[in-house]
Amino acid sequence: ILKKKNVSVEVYLAGNQKDDSILLDKAALRLFGLVWSGKGQIKLVENMPLDLQTLWNYELPGEAMVQGAGRVSGSLKELIIDNELLGNAKGILSGTVNDIINGIHWDLKVNAPQLNLQKLHKKIPELNASATIEVSGTPQNLVLSGKLNTETKQLGDWQTDFAIERTSENWHINNLRSTRKEL
Repeated sequence: ILKKKNVSVEVYLAGNQKDDSILLDKAALRLFGLVWSGKGQIKLVENMPLDLQTLWNYELPGEAMVQGAGRVSGSLKELIIDNELLGNAKGILSGTVNDIINGIHWDLKVNAPQLNLQKLHKKIPELNASATIEVSGTPQNLVLSGKLNTETKQLGDWQTDFAIERTSENWHINNLRSTRKEL
């Protein structure tokens, strides 16, 4: 366990080496609210090609939790992520994470045709929700954009479009627009 400024990281690895590969029976990572586990093979050659079956969950405020299962493949030069979202969000998480060693960059997309937002807070009214979210960039500079659709008996049907950008230490809302869909 590594602790620094109230950040705790836990890593667990179990497996064995065969020729130029590590066969992982189990790998686990716990960081902030994320719990990730995987099993598979990592080759001990340049850029470390890998193929892992994964399970993960991320705790959100309230009783909400996003869960996923799928595959991470590729190499440390380009990881390919293909996961199914389970739990309070149903859908697909896909994309790439590039150049993990020299300067990480990602392009990820979430397509969630079914969201259970009531688990976030008990005062959120009963509604049907879906979202498409894209995030690209680096930890220091990223762009998060997407669309949230909601349908409620009380308030009608709404679409919210957003684009948020992080540059170094600042966050900028470039677009935030909600429109009521006509009946």
